[in-house]
Amino acid sequence: MHYYCLTRGIKQNVDRFINDLQAQYFPYNKNTWIQMSVRPIQLWEMVFPKEQMNTCIATINAHTAATGNKNNWFPEHENKINWIRRFLKLKKIPSIPLDCKKRIVFNEDIEVAGIGIKEDETLPDGDEKL
Repeated sequence: MHYYCLTRGIKQNVDRFINDLQAQYFPYNKNTWIQMSVRPIQLWEMVFPKEQMNTCIATINAHTAATGNKNNWFPEHENKINWIRRFLKLKKIPSIPLDCKKRIVFNEDIEVAGIGIKEDETLPDGDEKL
């Protein structure tokens, strides 16, 4: 059985709540106990200068960047991603060069599905309002 919910609260309290849930074991079958599996599905907004967009997208979503920015490893979720993009009023993620530089970040066993981008307002001095 899968139960989906949203949480909101002080991060350390939410972390403790999740830790307590992960410590729960339940009887399963006849002589087995199974640990509750808590799997986060998180929405993030990452902010960076526009000039660094290609590098940031390639770094955050290395797999998608390596395949020409197609969510081809998430085809069953493409409709959901499109819905979220429309709901948040985002633009599609532009294609970035396949040989774009990437920064080194840990990304083992993490799925990242790019949703979209939103440009910042420009201040009178020409800077972005990050």
